[in-house]
Amino acid sequence: MGKPRTSLEIAKSAYVSWMLATGGCWLGGCLWRWWDYTARPGLYAMTSAPWWVGPAVYTAAFLLESAAVTALYWVVRRWLKKRSLR
Repeated sequence: MGKPRTSLEIAKSAYVSWMLATGGCWLGGCLWRWWDYTARPGLYAMTSAPWWVGPAVYTAAFLLESAAVTALYWVVRRWLKKRSLR
């Protein structure tokens, strides 16, 4: 039996898990869109936007979510450190 995990360790592991999951979803979505375009380019020729607009939107959303989750992690980490000093 190991030592009990602190709240800061739990917050860090949750942050890492969230970022890995988000990054995997972003990469998978972009790769799927590219594969679908190479398999069926005629389908994307019917739309007004080029095929790469979807991955560009995925990337913007990924960067915004990453920034928000990192800021939240930073706030929680700071709060937990202050609480543990008391």
